[in-house]
Amino acid sequence: MLPSGTFVQEDDHDLVVPSQRSSPVIFDLDRDGKDDLLTGNTDGQLLFYRNLGPDYLPTFSGCLPVESNDVPIDLVGSVRSRPSVCFWTDDGYPDVLIGAGDGKVHLFQGIPETCDINLDGDINFIDFALFAIHWQQGDCKKCGEYFNKPSRAVDFNGDGKINIDDLRMLAENWLRMP
Repeated sequence: MLPSGTFVQEDDHDLVVPSQRSSPVIFDLDRDGKDDLLTGNTDGQLLFYRNLGPDYLPTFSGCLPVESNDVPIDLVGSVRSRPSVCFWTDDGYPDVLIGAGDGKVHLFQGIPETCDINLDGDINFIDFALFAIHWQQGDCKKCGEYFNKPSRAVDFNGDGKINIDDLRMLAENWLRMP
């Protein structure tokens, strides 16, 4: 365990957020079981630091800008960004609220992975089993149900049928998962 007051490390140096002032939030953003850092700064940016070490001795390597629609989140003209991770949309994926220097609050919604039927953040055997159940029933009327909980429809391509094309999409997305 690190002694109290010790600086968090990034590539064997003290972690310093670009543009001074940091507003860190701890959350396992990459779903690898380790607490990561999400931080705002005085330039209005949102940055992600992946934890490479165990939670009791976190180590980070570089930062990545957090993106929305493939564009880095940058609250242009804001003198500050202060993130908060939450489940605002109640879809099982984390959302981010960002307080800006002008007093406005921005909401950036987490986007579920295509084919993550049970919305748990992973495409795995559970999603395959749910897909198989729906395919066997052949009825798309309940495609958006998972044991009376909201879930993602299994007609992934939206053609009104559950068929081999949807299975192909499930397999492609499953193999793409880290």
